[in-house]
Amino acid sequence: MNKILKFYVALDPRFLNFKNGQTRNGMKRNWSLLFFTAALCSGCGTTTLGTTTLLSQANEFAQAGIAFSDSLDPVLDQSLEAKVRANSLLLRKGRQASLELCDSEESCIQDEQDKFDDSLSKDTENLYERAELYRKFRAHAQVLRNYFQTLASLASSDQADTLGQSAQRLVSQASILRNDILENAQAPPIEFGDVPKILVSQVANTFRSKALERVLKETAPAISIELELQTRLLDELTDQTSSDLELAFQIEDDKNINDPFSASTDSLPADWADKRLAAVRRGLDLTSVGAARKAAGTLQTTFEALVENRLDETSLGGLIQDLNNLATLALEVKRVRDEKEGDES
Repeated sequence: MNKILKFYVALDPRFLNFKNGQTRNGMKRNWSLLFFTAALCSGCGTTTLGTTTLLSQANEFAQAGIAFSDSLDPVLDQSLEAKVRANSLLLRKGRQASLELCDSEESCIQDEQDKFDDSLSKDTENLYERAELYRKFRAHAQVLRNYFQTLASLASSDQADTLGQSAQRLVSQASILRNDILENAQAPPIEFGDVPKILVSQVANTFRSKALERVLKETAPAISIELELQTRLLDELTDQTSSDLELAFQIEDDKNINDPFSASTDSLPADWADKRLAAVRRGLDLTSVGAARKAAGTLQTTFEALVENRLDETSLGGLIQDLNNLATLALEVKRVRDEKEGDES
């Protein structure tokens, strides 16, 4: 058993139950990312792409695309949680500071409360809009997952008519969802005029499967746009999530560490040192959103290299490494979340 797979089995022995990318005992699908990256990396450094066929490259890429799409649920959960948490802490801190300035004056307190009621209503509406954006993002990722699954099927069979029609429908669905995402008030402004076009002329006569070749020629340029959307959305979410976490951490540290230390009392809370240690150990680099953004960019460039017959060992190996990094961070995010839920219960 390779070292990476041993690492995941140590974290959860159920990894040994995986077989052919499927899970047993009802395990959630997003664990497939972790097994997939471990399994592929078991051959890293021993198998070169020069000895594989383009069909096997297409299948390996398709499996990577499926694993990436499966990984986005915990990533988006973390990003949305950070946004809601930061906003809630900011509202609470602002409301408390304003009411303290009123110094028990009833008219002042009522005016400030009315202002924060309006702020709460407006911010809640924005958060609902953002949650809808994330829901559309998940749906878009699911469509891409189904497209990658279609590529994997085409790489192992020649069901040209059925699978070709399925790929075209998925392209249409992705385009509709992309428009819905861009119309969301919380979505960043994105222009696609500067996205390089895939050289579909390079696809001809490179794949042994004519069905796969035809589907790629018909759909690859459109799918490249959809992958670009994922990359740019995750780029924006990376910055926002880091800012949200930084704000939330700062407010929590003021409450739990800085304010108690500066207070005019004889003793500190019993858990003050423990909370300070936890704050020092905590790192923004543990956010999975940034890792997902990097993996999305690599997925897009690897797809373009595959279509244009430029895929090599370095490109595919880089994608696998990015997915492996994302898997590691996803595990860390899950561990931290489980610990918090245990503490709250």
